[in-house]
Amino acid sequence: MRTLSLRIVILIFVSILIAPALILASVIADDAAADLEAAERSAALHIARGITALNAEVVRTTRGVLAAFSHMPAMTGADWDSCNRTLAAAMRDQAYKAYTGFGVFSLNGDLVCDSEPVSGINVADRAWFKATRRADDFANGGYVIGRSSGLPILPFGHPVRDASGKTVAILLGAIKLDWLEESIKTTQEYSNAIIRVLDAEGRVLAHAPSDSKRVGAVMALPDEVRSPEAAGEGFVSLVDLDGERRLFAYARMTETGGTVLTAVGTGSASAGAVAPTALLWLILVFVAAFAGTWWGFSFLSRPIHQLLNATRLVGQGEAVSFGQITHVKEFQEVAVAFDSMSSLIASREQALRDSRNEVRLLLESVGEGVFGVDPEGRISFANPEALRLTGYSTAELVGKDMHETIHHASEDGREQPRQACAILACLGSGRSARVTSDVFWRRDGSSFRVEYSINLVESEGKVRGAVIVFRDVTDLRQAEERRRQSEARFRVIFNSAGDPMFVHRLDGRLVEANSAAQALLGFTAASSFGGDALNDRGMFRAQYHDRLNVLKSAGTIAFEASCTSATGAAIVLEITAHLTDYDGALAVISVARDVTDRKLAESQIRRLALFDNLTGLPNRALTTERLVSAISLCCRSDKPVCVFFMDLDRFKAVNDSLGHDAGDELLRQVASRLTGCLRAGDTVGRLGGDEFVAVLPEMLNLHAAEALARKILVTIGRPFSLEKGEVSVGISIGIAFYPGNGGSAETLLKEADKALYQAKRSGRNTWAVSTAVELS
Repeated sequence: MRTLSLRIVILIFVSILIAPALILASVIADDAAADLEAAERSAALHIARGITALNAEVVRTTRGVLAAFSHMPAMTGADWDSCNRTLAAAMRDQAYKAYTGFGVFSLNGDLVCDSEPVSGINVADRAWFKATRRADDFANGGYVIGRSSGLPILPFGHPVRDASGKTVAILLGAIKLDWLEESIKTTQEYSNAIIRVLDAEGRVLAHAPSDSKRVGAVMALPDEVRSPEAAGEGFVSLVDLDGERRLFAYARMTETGGTVLTAVGTGSASAGAVAPTALLWLILVFVAAFAGTWWGFSFLSRPIHQLLNATRLVGQGEAVSFGQITHVKEFQEVAVAFDSMSSLIASREQALRDSRNEVRLLLESVGEGVFGVDPEGRISFANPEALRLTGYSTAELVGKDMHETIHHASEDGREQPRQACAILACLGSGRSARVTSDVFWRRDGSSFRVEYSINLVESEGKVRGAVIVFRDVTDLRQAEERRRQSEARFRVIFNSAGDPMFVHRLDGRLVEANSAAQALLGFTAASSFGGDALNDRGMFRAQYHDRLNVLKSAGTIAFEASCTSATGAAIVLEITAHLTDYDGALAVISVARDVTDRKLAESQIRRLALFDNLTGLPNRALTTERLVSAISLCCRSDKPVCVFFMDLDRFKAVNDSLGHDAGDELLRQVASRLTGCLRAGDTVGRLGGDEFVAVLPEMLNLHAAEALARKILVTIGRPFSLEKGEVSVGISIGIAFYPGNGGSAETLLKEADKALYQAKRSGRNTWAVSTAVELS
């Protein structure tokens, strides 16, 4: 009863206090609405900050990826075929699934290398290309709608530098907005969350709830949001794409341009929109259950304080989960929004971890040493190749002063002061650099020669550190030194050689000649090198050109060449030519020897061996050789060969009466007259004494042979005018044919000799035909 009375007293008391209670409830509702709006604002602004932070992380990750790619040998060495394969392989790698593609463009904007085979592309007018050229560093063109795809992308550019550090090309990496869409999808667990991502012109790139038809739509942003001088974040009341005015939190994406707009909960621009609903709810509660008035305060204040406490935690960067708040629908929505925001933060952290893993895998797979340093020069990371080259472990290297650890001394062991360190100089000056010759020191105290590039990492205009990409060039430098010594030895041999030596290109242009070649052939640096001196000497086109194919396949050839000396005399050179590399291009180095005197002596010896010394006619050996050749030709052409065996009549009387000198003079004149009677392809030779043989290929019949014999008799029968007087002689001729009189040169000569003696017996100064001739 006492409990009942107590309750009745409480109810009467509550009834009396209904009006004050309603007034108090209205005040509490207003406070709740204000607290709710503050919570929604804080949640919306935090979501906007989270998306801009994720955007910044994407930019940093992409900078690392493009920096690593731009220092690959395929790009710095302009090996575009290898570059195409490298970029195509990267696009197949799941580590780069967020990218739409990679490409390398010349400084004129023409595509030279791509992850997909395309042509005819020029990007000179693209904002990202201009920004990269202007800054000569990593840059982007901001979020844009792709010209070909019609979808939003984020293009980045990074300079590609050659060995001297000069920018030779621009590397493109284009990011899809898949990462942004995925992040926005994680917020769709609460129905009242609205997110818009806009480019610098206010075009919609991505949004939630998702609606592809609204990509590219334009939202009018006031100057307080668009102006570069405005605050980077805040709140603004805007008319949304659906025509409703909402209060948005905004945050600008400073790295890429553009703005993130978010609204959580009701999204109403009217700060008091919740208050009437909350007040009506409180009136209904008080009317329906007077007995519950005494716990009304806790009924409203507990979830509000939960939200306020959670807002403070989220503002401090902590993830909070509410579970279920069942008291009021609006509180449930806000709780769901906070839970979704917590999930977004967790998702963003996972994306950051994945991005770091991608960068780590990339660095571990690069074939060159890579380590990073902070602004003070302390090593922050090192890839496996850097650890292998220096001999340190990660624990021994990370956190140590780079200069004191691996760059403290020069190659000769002398201490290198910090102010002479190129890496520390770049950190201090804010400029990247490339060093082509330096030394690093290993853990065991040994040094090795390196070349490296220093790539600064900058953020918000400040140097945050540097990435150093290096490689061991000890073997390369040793090879260069060996080649230099070899070239020096060659130069000594080349210049001191007694034989002429000269170098020319495959087209005949003279490159270099030693003193012996200059003296013999007249080559001089002023008048000949780089010109057509070989052709002027009559050498290249006639002697080298036809042999180039053999030289290219064999590498070395030897031959004789006729040319003109410096004095204008005709000379013969014995040349050995070698194909070689000269200043990076194919060339021919030739060693020559003047064999003019030797060739003249050989010619004289040959003449003595094959020609009659008195008459200059072929002797017995050469005449027989030509008869054998004529018989071989007859076998192929099926045309007969005729042989005249001739002997002078009354020669002995001239020789005895006038002397041997007169006889010799007579023989020379007879040889001249016989030669004049024959055709161009015929041969007349002296066998000895006053005996002569004529070899007549393609003498078709006996009638033609007899006509020639008659001509010879008449020619020889004319008087000869000698120094001691005029004399007359006759000539007897024996005629034989191949194949009618035998199958060999020896047999044919014997048959012609027999016919000669038959002519002698017939009265001399006539001809006779071998009896074995059977020709029509």
